[in-house]
Amino acid sequence: AVEAGIKVPVIVADQSTARATLHFEGKVARDVEVTGAGEHYFEIKNYVIEAGRTFTAQEARAGLPVVVLGHDLADRLFQGQDPIGKEVVVSGTPYEVIGVFEKPKGGFGDSGEDRRVTLPYYTFRKSYPAAEEHGFRVQAQPGQLDLMVDQVRDVLRRERRVKYNDPDNFSITTSQQVVDQFHQIVGMVALARFQGNLLRSSNIARETSEALRIAQAIIDMNRAFMSTTQYTSIASGGGTIGPGD
Repeated sequence: AVEAGIKVPVIVADQSTARATLHFEGKVARDVEVTGAGEHYFEIKNYVIEAGRTFTAQEARAGLPVVVLGHDLADRLFQGQDPIGKEVVVSGTPYEVIGVFEKPKGGFGDSGEDRRVTLPYYTFRKSYPAAEEHGFRVQAQPGQLDLMVDQVRDVLRRERRVKYNDPDNFSITTSQQVVDQFHQIVGMVALARFQGNLLRSSNIARETSEALRIAQAIIDMNRAFMSTTQYTSIASGGGTIGPGD
């Protein structure tokens, strides 16, 4: 396990994603993001549960068919019914709804996070065996992010047998990099506004809307302040390398 090679205190959660169609009593939600996650995922991402609960460590490790839904997705499928304890079909497989996320506050327009489906990581591995990218999030104590990143990189290079002079065959993204990306996007919006005399107002609105949409997506995916995410790629043998392998 990666945790064993990291000396600083950390919290680790497996993660992978796919796209899916959901069904409930004749109602359909298409092209929804499905996230397979370890039990600490909700803590690292600082997610708040509005109804029900998250899955337990036992449910996560056993790969049980339970799911937590985004607020708007639950509203769309259940339309006033209490979703907790009911069964929703995700890509042809039935899951018990055990929780609903609180609606995100302060977002720009529709939030992709509000239509999210989160299920235990090992449940995801069984349901989506063809998923090519598997990774994990690691949360460090304040002031230890850089040290944690160095240790994670050392562990991954050893586990993935990367030769000394070869570049990493994985990626690591830190919260600071996310902040920097956000500032760049804010700059894009400011530029669109500054060029108002040169661009048609409809173009400014479209450019601003797109920049804000991207900014919201980045915020949705990176709520943990001191975190780093690593995603793996397809191995040379044709399989995938990731947490649990």
